[in-house]
Amino acid sequence: MKDINSIKELQIGDMVNQFFSIESTEVKKGKNNKEFLKMTLQYGKHTIDAVKWNYTNLDKQIPLKDHAILVKGKVNDFNNLPQLVIESMKLDDKKDHSTSNPQAPAAINNREISETFISNERKVLEYFRSSIADAERISPNESQIHISLFEEYEILKSGVISSENCMKIFRKARQLSSEDPRRKKITNYVELIINPFVGYGNVLYGQEVNIKGAPKELVPFWVPSLLYEDGKLSPHPHYKPWVAREWLSADSSDSINLDYQVIGTVEAIDKFQSSSSTNIKSWDDLWTYIDQLSVAVTGEKVSELSHPTYTRGVEGQNCYIRLVDFSQGMTRNILGVYNDLMNKKNLPPLLNCYLGLEENEELDLLSEIEDIKMTVKHVGQMSNEFPVSSSQRQAIHHFLTMNEGEILAVNGPPGTGKTTMLQSIVATLWTSAAYNQTEPPVILAASTNNKAVTNVIDSFGKVVEVNYPALAGRWLPEIDSYGLYLVRESKEGIEDFQCYHPQNRDNFINGFPSTVENSEYLDRAEKYYIEKYKIFLQIHESNHSKTEESINDIEMIINDLHDKLTKSVHSINKQVEEYLENSSDKKFLETMDTKERYLAFKLATHYFEGKWLLEMKKELVKESNSLHELSKENQIKKWRRFAKLTPCLVSTMHMTPSFFKYGITATNYLYDFIDLLIVDEGGQVNPEIAAATFALAKKGLVVGDTVQIPPIWNIPLTIDIQNILKFGLGSNEEEAITFIEKTCLGASGGSVMKIAQRASKFRVDESLPRGMFLREHRRCVKDIISYCNELAYNGFLIPLAKEFEDNTYILPHMGYAHIEGKHSNTNGNSNELEAEQIISWIRKNKEILEKYYSHEQNKKVTIDEIVGIITPFTKQTSVFKNLIRKNKELAKITVGTVHALQGAERNICIFSPVYDVNHKGSYFFDNGVNMLNVAVSRAKHSFLVFGDTRIFQNANKSIPSHLLSDYLFASDKNKIKLSDKVEIPGRKEHGIEQR
Repeated sequence: MKDINSIKELQIGDMVNQFFSIESTEVKKGKNNKEFLKMTLQYGKHTIDAVKWNYTNLDKQIPLKDHAILVKGKVNDFNNLPQLVIESMKLDDKKDHSTSNPQAPAAINNREISETFISNERKVLEYFRSSIADAERISPNESQIHISLFEEYEILKSGVISSENCMKIFRKARQLSSEDPRRKKITNYVELIINPFVGYGNVLYGQEVNIKGAPKELVPFWVPSLLYEDGKLSPHPHYKPWVAREWLSADSSDSINLDYQVIGTVEAIDKFQSSSSTNIKSWDDLWTYIDQLSVAVTGEKVSELSHPTYTRGVEGQNCYIRLVDFSQGMTRNILGVYNDLMNKKNLPPLLNCYLGLEENEELDLLSEIEDIKMTVKHVGQMSNEFPVSSSQRQAIHHFLTMNEGEILAVNGPPGTGKTTMLQSIVATLWTSAAYNQTEPPVILAASTNNKAVTNVIDSFGKVVEVNYPALAGRWLPEIDSYGLYLVRESKEGIEDFQCYHPQNRDNFINGFPSTVENSEYLDRAEKYYIEKYKIFLQIHESNHSKTEESINDIEMIINDLHDKLTKSVHSINKQVEEYLENSSDKKFLETMDTKERYLAFKLATHYFEGKWLLEMKKELVKESNSLHELSKENQIKKWRRFAKLTPCLVSTMHMTPSFFKYGITATNYLYDFIDLLIVDEGGQVNPEIAAATFALAKKGLVVGDTVQIPPIWNIPLTIDIQNILKFGLGSNEEEAITFIEKTCLGASGGSVMKIAQRASKFRVDESLPRGMFLREHRRCVKDIISYCNELAYNGFLIPLAKEFEDNTYILPHMGYAHIEGKHSNTNGNSNELEAEQIISWIRKNKEILEKYYSHEQNKKVTIDEIVGIITPFTKQTSVFKNLIRKNKELAKITVGTVHALQGAERNICIFSPVYDVNHKGSYFFDNGVNMLNVAVSRAKHSFLVFGDTRIFQNANKSIPSHLLSDYLFASDKNKIKLSDKVEIPGRKEHGIEQR
C-alpha cells in the first residue's frame, strides 16, 4: 500500500449535483487514524494545492467510486462515502497542471471552492450544532448564580467544605425552594458548582489593570457537584466539568482578535473529551479529571495555572462554591438530531427553507375574489362563541395556500386573538381530513418558553361551546381537551393536562394514552359513545328510521356522521357560490363560523372518536400488543391514533425530538413527518434551538411578535462571530455581523419569528414585516393600547376592547404616582422605598378593588387576579417578594420582570421603574421598544407608573419612555395620590358601599 504522501494527483471532472467523479487512488490509515492529505485537485482551469482531509477507520486500500460523496469524519460505508469537506485551499490560474508532488500551503482563507462542496444549509446546521455546544460551556450569568462563597483549594480537593459555608448554602437553597414551588424540594443534598481557580486582574502602580472587554475575573473551570448536609462533596451523577467558552478560541487558527488572552481552544477540549475516560466515581477521580482537562487545554494543572493579565487569588480567595441553576443537558435531544442530520445525504425540505440565507420571493396577497374562494377550504371552527376577525380570516386563507416545505409568519400583537386563529386552523385541517376520510393530520404546537407551551395546552382544554348540547363536548369519557401535552413525567404543574410521557425502556406508553388504550376503558367508552349518539338522534332526528341494531354499530354511526359532515361542508361551498354570484351580505362568513363550520368540526370530532374505537378494538385483539413497538411503521400509526382524539400535540422544542424517534435503540428520527408545526411566541425562540423540530415537519406556521419579548441569547457576539467564520458563513468580522443581521439565523441575535418573516411569501403592508398581521385588539382599553400602537405597530392595531362609560372606572387608564425613592445598584438595581409604597397602596385598596371587580364580573375576584407588578430588574423583584412575604394577603400577586406576565394579563398593572432622577445615562427599559410595549400591553384597564416620575421628563423624544410620558401626563386626572383610597364613581349604583 502506498504512503499517503506519495499520492500525486486526483483528476476531477465535471461537477454533477455537487458530487464529483473521482478516479481510483489509495489511502492509508495514518497515525491516530487521522492524516493530513496533501494532493492536487484539478477543478476546471484552477488547481487546489491542499486539502485538509480527516480519516478514521481507514485500514485497507479503497478505490474511490465515481460520483463518490466524501465527508470529514468516520467512514463506515466505503461504497457510499459522504461529502468532501475542503478546509483550506489556494487557487492559482497560472499553475502548470502537470502531475507534481504538492506542498501544503500556509494558512489560506479563500473559501470560494469550499462553498461549492458544502451547501450553505449544511454550514448553518453545523454552526447551530457548535453554537448549542458552546452555550452549554458559557459561564452562568448573574441571575443563575444565587450565592457565591470562597473556599480553600486544598479543602475542596479533600472533598469537603467548611460547616459555615455548608449552612449558608442549604439556608439559601431552602429559601429558593419555598419561594418557587417549581423548584425541587431540598432533602439532604443540593447541587452546586465549584470553581477551582479564580484569578483577578493584575495590579500596576496600585491600580487594577482593566482590559476593555475582558471579564473582571478569570474563572475558567466549572465543576458540577453535590453537597450533603454534613459538608461532604461528591461528583455530580449527570454533569461533567467544563471550561467556560469565553476563555477559549474556536481553534488555533482563529482569526478573531479578542481584547483579552484566552487559555486554550475548543479544538483542544474536543480532542481531550474524545480520548479521555469519563468514568468518574469518586471525588479523587473528579479532581484527577479536572487536572487532566486543565493540562489538555492550558498545558498546566489547575494549581499551577498562570495568565499574563490575571493572578490566582490569595489563599482563601482562590476558589468559589456556588449555588447555581443548572441548565446543562437540556439540548441533548436537539444535538441528537443535528448529529444524525450531518450523516444524511439530503436535508428535509422544511429544514432547508428554515436554513436558507436568502429571502423567498414575495407574492401579492390574495385578491378579494381569491380570498372569498379560499373560504371553501376553511371548513372547521373549534368554538362557536365568536366568529374569527377579518385579519384572522385573512391569515387562515393565506395559510391554506401553503405547500409542503414552506413557512408562514403570522405577526400577532398582544390581544389580537392568536389562540383563536390557531384553533381555527387546527379545526380546519382536522375536519378536512374527516371529510376526505383520510388519517387525521399530526399537528404540533411548540415553543421554548414553558409558559407559552402551557398557555397553548390550556387553551385547547377550555374551548367554549354554546347551543348544540348533543354535539358539544366529547363522546368518549374522561377526555376533556383537544390537546395532548408531550412532557417529562417529572415535570411539575402538569396535573391538569392530558399528558404523554416518553416511552421507557420497556416501550411502555405512559400518561393519558395508557389510561384509554386498554380493554377496560374501551368497553366503557363504546357504551358511552353509543349513548351519546342516541341522544344526538333524539334531539336532531326525531323521525329517524335507524334500527336499534344500526344504532349500536360503531361503523354505521361513523358512516352516518360522515354523511352529515359532507352535507355541512357542501353547505359552506353553496353559500360561497351564492355570495360570488350575488355579492350580498359579507356577514355570511361570520355566520358560517358559528354554525356550519362549528357543526362540521363537531361531526369530525365524533367521527374520529368512532374511528379510534374501531382501531383500538382491532389492536387489542391481536395476540402480541403492537401498540408498544418502536418500528417506524408503528410509531407513525401511534401518532395518527393519538391524533384521532387530540388534534393538537404540544411540547417544548427541547423535548420534541425525544418523542418523534423510532427503532430498537430509538436513534432514528421521523423527519418530514409532522403535517404542521406551529411555533408559538416565535419572537422568543432561538434559531439554533428550533431547527431540529423544523426537521421533523412538513409545513411551518410561526406566530409571534418581534417587538415584544426577544429570545434570551445564549452566545455572546464575540463567540458567535468565531463560529460564523469557522463554518464559512462569513470571511471577516464585518461579514459575520452582516450574516447575523441579514439572515436572522445568528445565535447571538436571531429569532425564529424573524426567520419566518424572511421565509414568508406574503406581506400585508410595506411598512410591516413580512407575513400576515393580526389587527383587531380586544384586551386593553383604547387609552392603553394607543400607546403601544404608536410605539411599535405603526398605528395598524384596531382597538376593539369594551370601553368604560365616562367617569365610571375607578382609576385612570394611564396613571402615575410620584415617589422620591432612592435607586441602588449594589448587586443589582433596586429601590426599596418605591417597592414599599407600592405594596402599601395595594394593601390599602385591596378590599375596594376586590369588591369592585367581583361586582363587575358577578363572581368573587381576588387581588392577585386584579393586580400585577412589573419591574425591569430581578433585584427589585426580590425586594417585592420579601415585602409580600410579610403581607400574606398579597402572597399570590404576580410580580416580576416582563417575563412573569408573558402571555398573561391583569386588570391593573403597576410598573416600578426603580431609577431616580439622579441616575446618569440611559434607562434599561429604553433599549428598544420591547420592554415598555410588553409592560403596558399586560394591563386591560389601568397601567400605573409608581416611581420617580421626573425620569420620564426626557428631552429625547425618540425614546419609548418619552412617549409614555406624553400619555401619563396628558391629564391632571391621571395623577394618583398614594395617601388617598381609591373611590368608586357611582358606587351606590354599583351596589357597593365604600367604607
